[in-house]
Amino acid sequence: MCRVMGKTGDRLLDYPSKHDLETSWVEARDGTRLRVLTTGNPRGPRLLCVHGFPQNAAEWRSLLPLVKDDFHVVLVDLRGFGRSDFAKTGDYTLPTLAGDIVSVLEATSTLGAPGPAHLLAHDWGGPIAWAVVEARPDLVAHHVSVNAPHYEAYARELVSNPQQLKSAYYTILFQIPFIEHALAANGALGMVRALRGSSIHGTFSDEDVELYAGPLRDHRRMRAALSYYRASFRSLVRRLTSRRKDAEAATRPSGHVPTIVVWGERDHAINKSVAERMMKEVCPAAELRLVPDATHWVPDERPDVVARAVLDGLERTRGNIAAGHRFGASG
Repeated sequence: MCRVMGKTGDRLLDYPSKHDLETSWVEARDGTRLRVLTTGNPRGPRLLCVHGFPQNAAEWRSLLPLVKDDFHVVLVDLRGFGRSDFAKTGDYTLPTLAGDIVSVLEATSTLGAPGPAHLLAHDWGGPIAWAVVEARPDLVAHHVSVNAPHYEAYARELVSNPQQLKSAYYTILFQIPFIEHALAANGALGMVRALRGSSIHGTFSDEDVELYAGPLRDHRRMRAALSYYRASFRSLVRRLTSRRKDAEAATRPSGHVPTIVVWGERDHAINKSVAERMMKEVCPAAELRLVPDATHWVPDERPDVVARAVLDGLERTRGNIAAGHRFGASG
């Protein structure tokens, strides 16, 4: 893990200094460099936060003051996002993305208290985090999933629930060749409107918009971001055309890692039915916390609810009784 210091004049490279974040780089298995940001309690357990689309590691800024006294916080720009490299091999498939998170967990294993990390994920970070939890439960002490779908549960809901299929129309648009040029044009105005139009009024400041949508004004960054959806779509098509019986494709329950599922009920992109399917088919032992006054963008709208969930996870795994009672009711 290579560490870098100092200002560069690049907004995405320099903003971490405002939040006492130390910047380093982790090399994934295929040579792709991932930007990693760390802060917090040097004696606390690690909390690795995995962002979604169209954001980057900056989406966790509001959470940091609420958890950094208890955790050694680790943020990562997923490949192609923020200031991480584009995929060296062009690979944005779920197994590779999960491998990136494993690489970060392994590279940061000497930070904070020894032992497995706490894992927090939102949106596209969800399928990635769920894949890590299933493949490497030894690396994860506790998992918080915030409007972050398990891939198989989402796919099954997509093909069985017309309402979820309707809500996912944008993922079909993302398959159109070269649409990244149109989406990146005019200052990525379409992304800005989507962020503000699907969230509670006033959630996203001009600073948020600059940090989230700014990198996507580069059509190459936009193409990398859309590659997540394109690789996932190809996987879904293969799944639907497979000769396997539905029972054979059923989701395996994941019971190795304690999990809290947080869900903003006003999410119009990923319906609550996905969370309910996850609870039934993936994580029946998990706790579901519904947030009626939040949309898809819970980490930005209700960072207190997210903080409560991760601190409750700390209480349950480490016996820190006081931590989980710091923010009041979760809903």
